[in-house]
Amino acid sequence: MRVSAPLRWLLPFAIFLAGVAPSQGKIVLENSDKGQTVALVGQIGWQDVGQFKKILVTKKLGAPLLVLESSDGGDAYAAMELGRAVRKNDFSVWVRDRCLSACALVYIAGVTRQNFGSIGLHRPYFTGTPMPPSQLVSTMRKMLADIHAYVTEMDVTDSFNDIMVNTDPVGMRVYAKKEIESLVPENDPIHDELVIAYWSRVYGISTEEYRRRRALADATCWTDGGTGTSPGLRGLDASQSCTLATYWGLPMPVFATRFAPALQKCPLGTTRPGAIDTIAAHWDDPVEQQHETCMRRAMRTVDKPVHYAIRAQFHSSLAFH
Repeated sequence: MRVSAPLRWLLPFAIFLAGVAPSQGKIVLENSDKGQTVALVGQIGWQDVGQFKKILVTKKLGAPLLVLESSDGGDAYAAMELGRAVRKNDFSVWVRDRCLSACALVYIAGVTRQNFGSIGLHRPYFTGTPMPPSQLVSTMRKMLADIHAYVTEMDVTDSFNDIMVNTDPVGMRVYAKKEIESLVPENDPIHDELVIAYWSRVYGISTEEYRRRRALADATCWTDGGTGTSPGLRGLDASQSCTLATYWGLPMPVFATRFAPALQKCPLGTTRPGAIDTIAAHWDDPVEQQHETCMRRAMRTVDKPVHYAIRAQFHSSLAFH
């Protein structure tokens, strides 16, 4: 939004008095164990929105992940536009060190969110030449209404919006690491339901059974930090192999013999653009569903029938002495 006094969510007022200018933002590509991911460093501006959208079109990312770093705020409307692009493409968002003011609007857009640093909330305010009172009142009301609508659009509760708009910029509310989850849960609830429905379909089980297996995998497969390796399983470490075996409902030895042959028999399509196919809207693609069907048949193949020497003769039995 362009007004005579630009709308910005920047550093606390005391820092402006000290004459310290906020760092300008930039979008960069980073290499990680997930492949190439996107990082936004510094203050958020409209140039970052354009650069992010360009990357979505021209780059094949290793994972749909945006890392926020050293951000002291920026343009609130640019942050909301960036957030909408993040949500549309089902990106996860991580905070590396600090994410203050308008940066928090990008953070809540992630379908999954991780705060490894601190997130600061306070209401937006104007900088520059003072506005006429009548213009300021109408502009401020519209801006607060737009932010509230955006927070609702991101499936975040009004508690986040209330704390944000009722906190004076000088007294910013700061949430360290997991403290922010009291306002913004790690997983977006609607997207989480989409994920559960999708993977239940992939494994050919009910959503209740998928939740049970996910909880079992979380409790039993990640106790060693995933440091072990399992040769012959396409580079999966021990924790990943355990997790997939649990989701498929197979003992580990059976999973180990079936997984690699199943991938060879059921290759993914070569035309899909990397990590961006994690967009939920693409999960009903016929090619995707053909791959799923092939994997289910390969992973759930019944072994050769057992020939019993003594056939079962009774439907039930009682305890005896």
